[in-house]
Amino acid sequence: MNKFEVPYREWYAAGREELLEPDTRADAALNVLLVISVVLAAGSVSFAVMVPPDGEQFSAIYLLTEDDDGERVADDYPTEFVQGESKELIVGIDNHEHETTEYTVVVLEQDVEVVENETATSERDTNTTVNETIVQEQRELDRFSTTIAHNESWHHEYALEPTMTGENQRVVWLLFPGGNVPADPSMEDTEYSVHLWVNVSES
Repeated sequence: MNKFEVPYREWYAAGREELLEPDTRADAALNVLLVISVVLAAGSVSFAVMVPPDGEQFSAIYLLTEDDDGERVADDYPTEFVQGESKELIVGIDNHEHETTEYTVVVLEQDVEVVENETATSERDTNTTVNETIVQEQRELDRFSTTIAHNESWHHEYALEPTMTGENQRVVWLLFPGGNVPADPSMEDTEYSVHLWVNVSES
């Protein structure tokens, strides 16, 4: 008999991405309305679903900005830079590891190329286009550490200043619980990361 397991970690990560990284402002507004509707319709159920059981351990990293009223929101991320210019955003970390945990965040900037590959499906021999992101060049931009108690969140005001120029540069924040960071960290070394696409001009 297969054991039934609720994928809290996957739900949490997917929910974070949809709520905190919407494609458009309209999507962000719809996300907020959806959350309010769900809470009002099933308040008692939402607690049971949103809070993982004691055995589920995971962490999360995400990005926020401040609006004109000083409220922290998942919107209006800085995407246009001039070389040498810095812009403010907020890096957030949630600890659900059931113990006080030391975290290290490594910030990478990457010059990437998105390549479209066509693969044939086995059933009807139709072609499907799959995008592959290839890192052409990577630099470590920054790293910082913090210690967070279980079930607590930490927000860090971060001044992002890319050094590589070009369109569609990718800035990645890698989260390493326990502080164990590889010598040459990459997105493959941790399951916790968040990224931002930026354009950086020389002047």
